[in-house]
Amino acid sequence: MPAAASHTPVRSADRRWDRLAAYACIAFALVVLYTFVDFGITWDEDTQITYGELVLRWYASGFADQSALHYRNLYYYGGLFEVAGELAYRVSPLGLYYTRHLLGGQRRDMTVLFSDIRGFTTASEAGTPEAVVRQLNEYFGAMVEVLFRHQGTLDKFVGDMVMGLFGAPLDDPHHADHAVAAALEMSRELARLNEGWRASGQPVLDIGIGINSGEMIAGNIGSTAIMSYTVIGDAVNLGSRLESLNKDYRTHILISEATRARLTIDVRTRPIGEVTVKGRQQPVLVHEVLA
Repeated sequence: MPAAASHTPVRSADRRWDRLAAYACIAFALVVLYTFVDFGITWDEDTQITYGELVLRWYASGFADQSALHYRNLYYYGGLFEVAGELAYRVSPLGLYYTRHLLGGQRRDMTVLFSDIRGFTTASEAGTPEAVVRQLNEYFGAMVEVLFRHQGTLDKFVGDMVMGLFGAPLDDPHHADHAVAAALEMSRELARLNEGWRASGQPVLDIGIGINSGEMIAGNIGSTAIMSYTVIGDAVNLGSRLESLNKDYRTHILISEATRARLTIDVRTRPIGEVTVKGRQQPVLVHEVLA
């Protein structure tokens, strides 16, 4: 294993400035909406969608959630001025014209992380829907903060699954290191959360994490009105399969040989062996990451 390398974690954002940035984004968007809806500048001649209506659809759809994650990531990396500059460009005519032609993606060498709660359906049956949602939101909040601290980007939530990206949209030569470090901290953070939940009589949670590195297509997927920044490819699918394998091997963190080979930090691993996963004909060498 190569010698350990230290990487400075991304600083934690001051929540007060985080709120101010969000308010500024909303206020700016409302001004743009009012101006262009009134003037009725047409964005698409075929459908007669106005410029203002397009922005409204973005903010009133699932794209708003993706934008919020994008701007929060941007704020962590660059600060309030980076957010303001990005938003001003995003809602400008030039930005919208560019975005219209932005569907698609580019090949990137990066790492993807999948984390899923073990037995969440069974655990949720023991509580009220309100209690389940409250606990799930607390869990998600803690896990997302861990991703951000290790220069990760939250791709999406799918049920109780968290999907994180390392090495996109911003380049990161140590994406494998950061992904594995994030997985280890996610496990420690969950142990801390479980202590509080156990003390208050709430069900405790267990998670499985799968990590894979390789070439993936990262970019905007969707339509010109609603799109999401995400990654696709065989390497992404393998990351998801590795997460599922934790149930079979009674492990918590599994990584591929491709990820292990990219590590420059000292991490204890245990070889699981070659495993044939669904959707792949060739077996994959898998390793368990030990806490």
